[in-house]
Amino acid sequence: MAQKCPNFGGCRYVITEVVEPDAAIREATIEAYCHKEETFKTCRRYIIRKALWICPDFVLPDSEISEDEVADRYEKGES
Repeated sequence: MAQKCPNFGGCRYVITEVVEPDAAIREATIEAYCHKEETFKTCRRYIIRKALWICPDFVLPDSEISEDEVADRYEKGES
């Protein structure tokens, strides 16, 4: 049985329309990233949350932003 991402129930990308308002895009991305261990471990939101204990809304599953860039932007007040 495939393991769902441990952040699934609390991820704002998944549980709100704030990060991605387009339901079709959000559902496709959730299907691509959230439902299997081998794919959720490549999700930038999973990686950033694991490293920094936070995941701001500007981080998308396929973002190429580094942990340092996320921390810098977050400290500057970006959400």
